[in-house]
Amino acid sequence: MHVQALARDSMLGVLGAGGGFRLGGGLRAAATASWGWLAPHHTAGRMELVASFHLPPMHPRHPDVYLSGGLAVEARSDDLREFLLVALGIEARPWAGGGWFAELGVGGGVRVVLGLRRITLRRGG
Repeated sequence: MHVQALARDSMLGVLGAGGGFRLGGGLRAAATASWGWLAPHHTAGRMELVASFHLPPMHPRHPDVYLSGGLAVEARSDDLREFLLVALGIEARPWAGGGWFAELGVGGGVRVVLGLRRITLRRGG
């Protein structure tokens, strides 16, 4: 679950959810869907497909830094737009079940995301 804000010629604020999976070697792929408001009086939906690279953890229960890139599609009442996105993020406990995360980047404006992430860890081979 996340809250996302984009600043540009108009403000966009959305609330959404998504899912993802680990690809191995610090890589992760995710998809999100969000819905919210576009200033001054419109609604908008946004979908993102993102790949991220997580640096090897210094300690598995401490926050981790990652880089993300991907594609976003934004649907407004009268328009459909596509954006490339790039972000720098920090995530609490990504190797120990998840927690909060925060991202700052660009992709249709200056992009700020705050949220909670739950990670299911597989045991054994």
